[in-house]
Amino acid sequence: MPSVHKNPARTFRPEPELYERAKTAVAEVGSDMNGHLVAFLRWLTHETNELPERPSPGPRLSPAPGATKRIDAKATASKTRTQVE
Repeated sequence: MPSVHKNPARTFRPEPELYERAKTAVAEVGSDMNGHLVAFLRWLTHETNELPERPSPGPRLSPAPGATKRIDAKATASKTRTQVE
């Protein structure tokens, strides 16, 4: 009997190296890829303000060559408040 799920499957196509690093990262925080992707989508659509947990940075999770640097909104907001005060 085929498996029946509540929601249909979706497809995304990350680079293989990125996907392997992501699998390692979610395992390190006791989660899984589906849970993390759903949590990120909830944040992206303003359903929540909480991003999913991620492991501490390390050499195995460094950005891929050519990746754009992400601005940390919390750190930026904190610096701005400190500068104003």
